[in-house]
Amino acid sequence: TYYKISDHKITTIYNGISAHNHKKISTSQKNKIKYEWGFSKKDNIILFVGRIDEGKGIFFLLKAFFEVCKQRADLHLIFAGNGDLKRAFEQIKQFHGRIHFTGYLDKKKLEELYLISDIGILPSLYEQCPYSLLEMMDYKLPVITSKIEGIKEIYNENQCVFIEPTINRTGEISLSINEIKEAILKLTTNKKEAIQMARKAFIELSDKFSSKKMAETLYQAYISNK
Repeated sequence: TYYKISDHKITTIYNGISAHNHKKISTSQKNKIKYEWGFSKKDNIILFVGRIDEGKGIFFLLKAFFEVCKQRADLHLIFAGNGDLKRAFEQIKQFHGRIHFTGYLDKKKLEELYLISDIGILPSLYEQCPYSLLEMMDYKLPVITSKIEGIKEIYNENQCVFIEPTINRTGEISLSINEIKEAILKLTTNKKEAIQMARKAFIELSDKFSSKKMAETLYQAYISNK
């Protein structure tokens, strides 16, 4: 639209991963992994995977989680990734025992977090097609994410809980603290609804965001006459 490029010259190639259809681990296996990470079997875990950065919306998430902690004592928030840890630590305040920063993790350790988490969350202010969301789809994690360009092409309203961003007159983007809080409470309370959302998202992953689909679309773009 901005550059007046004709539609027939454009091909959209979505990121893709190999959907694994992971076997569901038993409750005892899950509790064992949770224990190894320092959690109890009753703890509910919310997982953020990505760079610790203002553009990922983490400071809105932290403020919302503080409010959630006032109502629920069983929730823990994990940040898996590197970035602006110093600023994030400064924001933690009295709920530091409920918020965990892992830094960079190898594939095996990250997989353990996907397996024991109850919710995935990515409240980005701007995004393209993040692999962390595709991985959450793959592990059938219910997701809370921002309703922004890029992510709206991955999820629909039936597959996640969207947070609607607000843009002020100067173009600054913000997220509602209360909306994030309510989304967390909704998915951690209504487990059945959360699981149904995750299953619908997994079907979308297999159909639209597979590595096979990505390769096929890329190949067709190379051999086309565009």
